[in-house]
Amino acid sequence: MEQVQVINNNDFPIKGRYGGKDYLFEPGQGVAVELEAVKHMFAWNQPEHVKAGALNRLGLLTPPNGSLQKALAALDRVVFVPGHTVFEEPGASPQPIGEVSGALRNPGGEPEAKASGQLPLKRRK
Repeated sequence: MEQVQVINNNDFPIKGRYGGKDYLFEPGQGVAVELEAVKHMFAWNQPEHVKAGALNRLGLLTPPNGSLQKALAALDRVVFVPGHTVFEEPGASPQPIGEVSGALRNPGGEPEAKASGQLPLKRRK
């Protein structure tokens, strides 16, 4: 299963839900999440017209963010690191994969994690 590391660089936690599972993205921590869940919760790599629904579901359009501009800025502080394949047992919960001290953007414009004490992804049987 393809997973994406989601790193919340906001100063507040973000809660999401997909497929009957609740997700909590604490500030500064990376969480491995299934690709389809990331697309739904964050409208990642989706057209702009899909983002408003995602922002609403994530609670980013409610106070203190409130405005679309502030909500989009909060979403921009979430970093996505694609390309992890994890083999796990059905029904297993996503696991945090380490602390992250910040984020950088590489020259191509794609976000790239800048890790401090970050743990590598583990393959599960």
